[in-house]
Amino acid sequence: MSLPMKTATSCLSFVSVFFSYAIAFASPHQSLEITLTPALKTLSVTDTVQVVAGKSYRFLLNKNLSISATSAGDRLQRTRAAGAQELANEYELTAGADDSYATLTYSGVIFDPVVNNDSTGLISADGVALFGSTYWVPEFDEKTTYDIQNITMPPGWMLASPKSQNKIPQQEIYLVAAAFTEYSLDTGAAVPLKVYLRSPEPQLAQTFLSLLPGYLDHYQQTLGAYPYESFAVIENFWETGFGMPAFTLLGPGVIRLPYILNSSLPHELLHNWWGNSVFVDYDRGNWCEGLTTYMADHWQQELLKSDREYRRQSLMNFQDYTHSGGADFPLRDFKQRFNFSSQAIGYGKGMMLFHMLRVHLGDAVFNQAVQDLYRTQIGKSISYEEIETVFENTSGKDLKVFFKQWLDQTGAPRLGLKRPQLASIAGRKFQVNFELTQASPQNYELTVPVRFTMTDGEVRTEKVTMTSGLEALQFQFEKRPKTLEVDPEVDVFRDLDINERPLGFSNVFGAGKLWLTGDTALVSAYQQSWQQSIEAVITPSDDKILLDLPSEGAVVMLGENPKYEQLMLQALAGQDFKISPDELSVLGASYPRKDFKTALVARSQSHPGLVLAWVRGAQAETLAPRLLHYGKYSALAFSDKAVPLKATWPLLKTPLRVDF
Repeated sequence: MSLPMKTATSCLSFVSVFFSYAIAFASPHQSLEITLTPALKTLSVTDTVQVVAGKSYRFLLNKNLSISATSAGDRLQRTRAAGAQELANEYELTAGADDSYATLTYSGVIFDPVVNNDSTGLISADGVALFGSTYWVPEFDEKTTYDIQNITMPPGWMLASPKSQNKIPQQEIYLVAAAFTEYSLDTGAAVPLKVYLRSPEPQLAQTFLSLLPGYLDHYQQTLGAYPYESFAVIENFWETGFGMPAFTLLGPGVIRLPYILNSSLPHELLHNWWGNSVFVDYDRGNWCEGLTTYMADHWQQELLKSDREYRRQSLMNFQDYTHSGGADFPLRDFKQRFNFSSQAIGYGKGMMLFHMLRVHLGDAVFNQAVQDLYRTQIGKSISYEEIETVFENTSGKDLKVFFKQWLDQTGAPRLGLKRPQLASIAGRKFQVNFELTQASPQNYELTVPVRFTMTDGEVRTEKVTMTSGLEALQFQFEKRPKTLEVDPEVDVFRDLDINERPLGFSNVFGAGKLWLTGDTALVSAYQQSWQQSIEAVITPSDDKILLDLPSEGAVVMLGENPKYEQLMLQALAGQDFKISPDELSVLGASYPRKDFKTALVARSQSHPGLVLAWVRGAQAETLAPRLLHYGKYSALAFSDKAVPLKATWPLLKTPLRVDF
């Protein structure tokens, strides 16, 4: 993930090209001398700013810092005081008639305490973490380069964030320092790689250092030379997952999660290209998280041959989290993630936009386009308009309709397959006729893959262009087709039919209405845990709700109860699921009741719009916050800290497949 915005109103050689751009940048430069006094939560800074004689500069600075211009001939005045909800005062610096440098000195307390793993920045005995949102250095209207000439800290402390950024002017300047243990990879590589941990843990550091070179090589070959002088993984002293220029700042729990090694780690490294050297113009929409998710998280799933299910889950998340009133909004309006629905749009739909571009243009053109995008936009703040222009120039295709429909329309089309027919013609030829439909408020222009599998196993995939609500299609083959599948790899952003999607806890969390029934203490624990994170209306209930089930929404049954068992057996008819007094059998494995907590999701057979969930086991209340992180799964088993079962019920049928 990326750092929240400051205002929420917050095999190609590229080296020669990169440095030509670095030379072309003409921006202010700040040289900093810093003294940190963590025991007092204070800092003092002398900032020598490169200026143009006689020119005026506006900047923002933390309202808790006292500032003055100490260079002769330079004039500083406060032009606006921070409001009640604002963190920074506004100042105007006017350089003297003969000056090329202005010196600013400022000092004060910076301490925004961490609440719910959120802080705009602080200086403390545990460490220092200062961001753009801290306004700890003057933030000018234009981006700046900087270097830290000198920094004074307590004995044993070290600066983990970059000491300088002189190549690419920065939107924000960061400072991270503490009593770290430093690990580095000494391979003679052009890009030094480091890990900073808050306590010695060489095995953890080595895990990161063993993976980073491969990720770095991949992105340099895919996009161009790494834009900064080094890269570091830094352990924070509260839970974060931030990607900044030349480093990622991960919380003590996050940094030890095994799955971040092939999700968050490449994601945050890639942000050095997308977001931290090609910047985001937030006023015109945040494209960065969608493209980074596609080229990092989705890429990792491609390597594991599980990218289809990753895309399917993204579509499910969109349906589950945006179907309630007001939760959906155009992708162009995405600025930052603030809940599940915004994540489903900005990360999920954004990721699918770039995947559809790749399917539409082909791998070679897409790969060239992202290289061209990086080469031409480095150092600039851009949005989808610049991306559209680059992709059009590279591909030679008009993409206005494509971008407009996916950026400005809400919702998603739903595909349908009607009247499939197979006939023999002209002796040994075979003809397939069918109708492809899309249901949506406004028709989309779609590139839809259609796959035919012949009786001898040969596979043929055709790309169908849809421009209307119904397309009558006809294909002829020398061989006899066995199956017809529409969008079998889930390449199109669309609403999935109920029979195309495995259930998961995301269906529960995304329900507009959610009822909790069971032990009173459990119901209270789950309501308190979930109501802060999901948008559903949560209503405590008793078991009477099971006698007259609602037609839609979600009912979560908490604890041990024969009624719950019977409902789940009915709902999971046809699946590999059995219950006995001693154990539950799920997908061929047994889970003794006394040893495992289990959490299961199913669709009501009598009410297709209703999702049922059953959570049971000793101390089941501990699962309430954990289940929020397992939205894509419909069958879970927990044993202490282990999760031996993470699965989804297999699909039994799909309306977009025909067996002839």
